[in-house]
Amino acid sequence: GSDAKLRQTIKLKQGGVYAKTDVGRAIAAIRFDLGDLGYAFPTINVIPTIDDVHHCVFLNFYISPGNRFYVRQIHFSGNIKTADDVLRSQMRQLEGALSSSRKIEESKRYLNLLGYLQNVQIEAIPVCGTENLMDLEYHLTETPSAQAAASLGYGSNGLIFNAHFNQTNFLGTGRAVGVNF
Repeated sequence: GSDAKLRQTIKLKQGGVYAKTDVGRAIAAIRFDLGDLGYAFPTINVIPTIDDVHHCVFLNFYISPGNRFYVRQIHFSGNIKTADDVLRSQMRQLEGALSSSRKIEESKRYLNLLGYLQNVQIEAIPVCGTENLMDLEYHLTETPSAQAAASLGYGSNGLIFNAHFNQTNFLGTGRAVGVNF
């Protein structure tokens, strides 16, 4: 990209106070923006030059984007109950397409919004023997998706009984089923 776009991404102010956390955020932002263009594994080095006379630190960013990567396959692990096609319907990053960090993160967000998954983690794995293919591994943890309750009471009309059962991921299909008595 251009220097102007990189400077907007970095968000470090000239004349500001040096903080290592800000440099870490700048590296993460550059990595994310390059990842959105398909550069999944860029090398980013920051070399500070200290000027003791003027009490300044000059930061030199050395960026090597590497190759652009395409997603070969998407795998899911940890889904014991939920069907594969339910999870794949939430994917914004598609197999065979140029990798995009925004689409990969968007896919993670959509999986979390299902309501019966938690702790979704993503791992990008380069395919051995290729220079531009990677697999995505989504590590999932399923949450209990069933709710059941019963109540018993006595009122002016006599004995009262109430029961309900709700399942938000019925038989792993992603569909909700509820029964109330």
